[in-house]
Amino acid sequence: MDNPPVNSPHIDYYALLNVARNASSEDIKKVYRNLCLTYHPDRHLDPVHKQQAQDKFTAITAAYETLSDPSKRVLYDTYGLEGLQSGWELANRVKNPEEVREAFERLRRKTDERSLAERLNQKGFFKLELDAQNLYNKRTNRLIMPSISSMYLSQTSRFKMTSKDTVHVSAQLGTGVAFGNGALALAYQHMMSEHTSFYSTYRITDTNKSHVSLGWNQSLSKVMTAQLETTLIDLRPAYATLSLTRLLAEHTLGTLAWTAGTLNAIKFNVTRAVNDRNPLSLEVNINPTSILHSWTQDEHTYTREYTRYANLGDVDVCLSKILKVSKRSVVKVAAKAGVSNGVGAEATVLRRMGHFAKFGMSVDIASRKGITVSGIFHRGSYKFEVPVLFTPEVSPWSLLAATAFPLALIMMTKILVITPLDALKQRRKREARRKQNAEAMKEAKRSAEADVRLMTPTVLKKKAQEEAKAGLVIVEARYGKIMDPQTGKLRMMDEDDEEGYMVVDVTIPMQYLVEDSRLLLQPSPKFGLLGFYDPAIGEDKELLVRYMFKGRMHQVLVQDDDALAIPLRSHLIPSGDDQ
Repeated sequence: MDNPPVNSPHIDYYALLNVARNASSEDIKKVYRNLCLTYHPDRHLDPVHKQQAQDKFTAITAAYETLSDPSKRVLYDTYGLEGLQSGWELANRVKNPEEVREAFERLRRKTDERSLAERLNQKGFFKLELDAQNLYNKRTNRLIMPSISSMYLSQTSRFKMTSKDTVHVSAQLGTGVAFGNGALALAYQHMMSEHTSFYSTYRITDTNKSHVSLGWNQSLSKVMTAQLETTLIDLRPAYATLSLTRLLAEHTLGTLAWTAGTLNAIKFNVTRAVNDRNPLSLEVNINPTSILHSWTQDEHTYTREYTRYANLGDVDVCLSKILKVSKRSVVKVAAKAGVSNGVGAEATVLRRMGHFAKFGMSVDIASRKGITVSGIFHRGSYKFEVPVLFTPEVSPWSLLAATAFPLALIMMTKILVITPLDALKQRRKREARRKQNAEAMKEAKRSAEADVRLMTPTVLKKKAQEEAKAGLVIVEARYGKIMDPQTGKLRMMDEDDEEGYMVVDVTIPMQYLVEDSRLLLQPSPKFGLLGFYDPAIGEDKELLVRYMFKGRMHQVLVQDDDALAIPLRSHLIPSGDDQ
């Protein structure tokens, strides 16, 4: 059976040649020439070996031609094999790697926008506020169920009419104690150019008032955009909003929004994020001082007096930080201060339950609002939130209860629900992955065994030369799930356990990579090396090497993505003479 195709997504060209990602053209050319001495089909007389060498030589040549061509290499480095397949013609029409990146980025952006429009065409939000201030009745010594104080839900649908025209339809409904409201909105957006767009929104509320908004988005420069929106209520001018967004620094974005008219507000936001991780955000909302008018009349003198006085509006400041504590969990902490709610803090924990689901809790503490604990659930583009007001006052005991209860609930949920479900899901994923990749793994194993057969004559010569000068001789090398997660001990060679892990022998491939008593592996997954294959797809793997150097035994264990340089004194196994 043939080897994987040259453009197989499982092939890593850098690993195949065992060169660094910043390797020079001369280094790549030198490695390529050395590999040709082993894998060129003309060096093999046996018909089977000759065909195996031809397949591998084709892959090695494709890797060399890609990495030695600056235009093709920048496509491969940035977008992988997808870049080569989608933008191959771009590499022939542009002059330098930077133009290649820009041209392919435009092609990639169009594809991503089309895919995103298909997946995120609906959004929903549901919020149920509960009041638990009287949760415990001291007089009757009983627990009372929380009461519903308000409920809010919204639904938005997005329809891509053409490549430049989009229609949004949304509906909102809110209800609570002695109040209720609702609204229906229809919005239309048109992209006039790459830098300019226009949109209009028609919104009608439960009071039969119509709101018409007209907006304009414009890119002023590479680092600054502007948005102007004006709103009419019952066809009468009401208020207008001007927003400016500017890239303040390499990873810092600032937004300033000013609203004037029947509504007055200023909003300022600064967000800093490096590679979209751990963003830090500062948000300031200000409702400026409003001038109120009042007429008073003295009943005795029949004189009137006109009075103007200022009402200090709301000022809200929020500083928030998002921390990624694990692969599946993030924590958001925020410090807040405002005229309405006073000084407070908020902490939110979100954990990813799958590709489309998130679950979490938050604790919001405000000096004038009290303590609110919320349960949060995300499913795709839908969000469900249940805030529970425990107490309108902040005291040491209420603070302790409000923080201890969510933590206890989170720990119980993790121990009794999340951990068992995760373990069950991981077992099922491993079983499904093993069945799905069974044929691919067999083919990869056959390809690795063919590599070993082709390189064995060269390895025997190298080993004899190294032994003659007491150089670097690989005694044993294992690759795969080396460490048993249950016992913490090394697995035996080629041992299968109930979860389907394997450890494979890579002694010959490792000896093949030895040059002048030195061996260097790049920081990339090892299954891309010649003579290797992945025995535990989707799992963490290790590489264990035992080798002789200067007549003394050495041993080293590295993770799959780590670099490896041998020999090193730190790998030496102490002997009796060293004690």
